[in-house]
Amino acid sequence: MTMESLLYFFLLILGFFLFSLIVRVVLPVMRTVRQVRRQFAHQQAAHQHTTATPKPGPSSPAGTKTNPNWDKMGDYIDFEEVK
Repeated sequence: MTMESLLYFFLLILGFFLFSLIVRVVLPVMRTVRQVRRQFAHQQAAHQHTTATPKPGPSSPAGTKTNPNWDKMGDYIDFEEVK
């Protein structure tokens, strides 16, 4: 074997190991980073959607809510905590 063919053989082996490293390490890391960014953006959009101001509509004031089934329930009994 000549020196030139040994150099090509060495470069071929080096290329194989670099390709293996890229496939086993770099690509999974890139996929994971992309997935985490998507999930973060999805959570941020969901958070912004839930914290958006509600549209004004017909609603009763806080103190005047009544349950129509209260007449059927009976009297309220206040239980005390037993220790």
